Amino acid sequence: MSHVRHLPRLVLLVILLGTLIPAGRTEVAAAGTYDVYACDRSQGGGGVASWALSADPGHTAYVACPTTDDTHGIVARSVWDNAGSAYGQGAYAIFDAPAGNVVESLSATIFLRRPNCDWSVGVVAGDRDLGGVGVFHLTGGFCAADGIGWVRQENLGINAPRVRIEARCAAASCVRGQAVSGGSGTAEARLRDVRVRVRDDIPPTITNGRGTLWGGGWHSGSRTIGFDATDSAGISQAAVFIDGAQVQRNGKACNFTLRAPCPNEGMSATIETAGLKPDGAHTLTLHAVDAAGNPVSVDQRIHVDNTPPGQPIDLQVAGGDGWRAANDFDVSWRNPEESGVAPIAGAVYQLCPVGGDQCMVANKSGSGLDRLDDLKLPKAGEYTLRVWLVDAAGNHDAKTAAAPVRLRLDELAPDLAFEPLNPADPTLISVRADERDSGIAQAQIEVKARSSATWMPLPTTVENGRFTTRLGDEYMKDGVYDLRARAVDRAANERTSDTRTDGAKAEVTMPIRVKTRLRVGVKRVGAKRVRYRAKHRVGYGRSVRLVGRLTTPDGNPVADSEVLVYSQARSSGVVRQLIGTLRTSRKGGFSFRVPKGVSRTVRFRYGGTANVRSATRDVDLLVRARSTVRPSRRRFVNGETLRLRGQLRGGNIPAEGKLVELQVMLRGRYRTFATTRADRRGRWSYDYRFDGTRGRQVYRFRVRVPHEATYPYETGVSRVVKVTVRGL
Repeated sequence: MSHVRHLPRLVLLVILLGTLIPAGRTEVAAAGTYDVYACDRSQGGGGVASWALSADPGHTAYVACPTTDDTHGIVARSVWDNAGSAYGQGAYAIFDAPAGNVVESLSATIFLRRPNCDWSVGVVAGDRDLGGVGVFHLTGGFCAADGIGWVRQENLGINAPRVRIEARCAAASCVRGQAVSGGSGTAEARLRDVRVRVRDDIPPTITNGRGTLWGGGWHSGSRTIGFDATDSAGISQAAVFIDGAQVQRNGKACNFTLRAPCPNEGMSATIETAGLKPDGAHTLTLHAVDAAGNPVSVDQRIHVDNTPPGQPIDLQVAGGDGWRAANDFDVSWRNPEESGVAPIAGAVYQLCPVGGDQCMVANKSGSGLDRLDDLKLPKAGEYTLRVWLVDAAGNHDAKTAAAPVRLRLDELAPDLAFEPLNPADPTLISVRADERDSGIAQAQIEVKARSSATWMPLPTTVENGRFTTRLGDEYMKDGVYDLRARAVDRAANERTSDTRTDGAKAEVTMPIRVKTRLRVGVKRVGAKRVRYRAKHRVGYGRSVRLVGRLTTPDGNPVADSEVLVYSQARSSGVVRQLIGTLRTSRKGGFSFRVPKGVSRTVRFRYGGTANVRSATRDVDLLVRARSTVRPSRRRFVNGETLRLRGQLRGGNIPAEGKLVELQVMLRGRYRTFATTRADRRGRWSYDYRFDGTRGRQVYRFRVRVPHEATYPYETGVSRVVKVTVRGL
């Protein structure tokens, strides 16, 4: 400033008052404004990135920042070459507000000077051209020596899209040199410690909302969210709010030495929805703030659910959980009632082989899903099925699975084959049954004579992978018999086989054991021969001796062999009981005394051996029923009443009593004229009134006890009683 120091203090004041046109001051930066710094050592290292430089020939614009002496700063000036500049030629340093914004004010330390009043030097506010209004400007007035040293100006009002400093020719022509001796030889404007305040009243724009949380539907767990944000001045921060609470924030790296200090970008983030309580609807807000502090928000309603659905109710398999032959299972359940949360959207199911660990997990989607149709098992076998629910937010938990059900599949019928006969036990018929899945449910071995068309079932036992029976060869005629086996597994797969393990036809030829002959009969006292009859009548209250002989068909005795004796009363529902054990003599004979009692069937049974045929003989012992009978007196007059009474003998009266028939002799034969019932003790009675007797008559009465299925006696009659009746 040595070139202006010689000016008197008063001259400088006059210069300031007469040549500067200051604009009105503005308030300090507030919402809607931001500051851009240049050539300020305390801001951004003194850099200058926001000012554009321009100069015509004979002029120069440059930056010498950060400043180290008074000649530095942002400089726009003419050169000192004593040449001339035409009107409008000059040098400029320009700051343009971002599109849509305006420069509200300028704060800077300013240096201005010029050689004469032909030059326009200072700060100009205007549109995006070289017109405008000077706001701190050397123009008109006293021009003998026109300039000002470095002076700080705060908040010069600009209020225009552009602010610039200039040093340009404002006359028809201007000389680039000294106008007076010792005066300035250049026209120049310098700035340092610059702060441009930009007004930005337009909020930023949010676009391209994206991510899994931004879409519709229900959400759970970690969800992504992202959006783009743009503004002419850039975005200073972006954030995500849920229900008004900030959950993510992204502050931007802004450089306030730039016209647009902040980057134009939004944000991407991951949100943990588990912290959002309660499950249900929430408000998601995308938020951005521009460099001037203008905010913008975009809201969307979202639905959050982080709780798995409840347990399926009443999980069941259509048709039950038994074995089946078709690999097609339908499973159903009822969904729990849950309001205000994500609806059921599918199910996860797990199939595990029983006794194994190779589980298979799969899922099926469907709104309100409550069944699994046409479910297939990986292969035959028995499996447990567990099912748990999935909601529309994707929540599911195996701990909520319903109680498991069983699925059982067997697609193959049993494999059957007759095993070879065992010579040491020829009556044993054995069938090998290969059934690895469901197991045998039913098995039957059948036999038929080769000449017959009728198959006869044999008692069959299933055990340890085979089923067996014994041939009742005791009752089978000699000849060839065909065998066949039929098996049904628990899945209803059925197979019939008539072949042996070697592929030969299954057959057997009778006899396969040595035959025997068993004869039993009654030996009467004094009789020379034994009468071998199947039925014998025995007097009431008498015992009987039965004798017998066990031989081969050709008469050879079967000695020292056990014969079992059974007895069964001839009454329905009575079980046969073992009553004795005999051993045959060396001649094959035996004897057995049957005590007195009811009618019964006595069975003698020789069990045979592995190679000797068994034999059985039944003998029916028939005992007639007996009853006492007694008249109330022996003589009557016509019109009086006879009471007959008595008691059945031998007991064994059915619980409901026993029918008793009352008979009288008429015209040479006994005729039944009434019936009554004996009580459980066998007692009975009957009253009969004589009303048609003429003269003197003798009546012969008796009781007949008929045979009944529940009464173990044959039909019998009582003794006859006589009654004399005198008529009128």
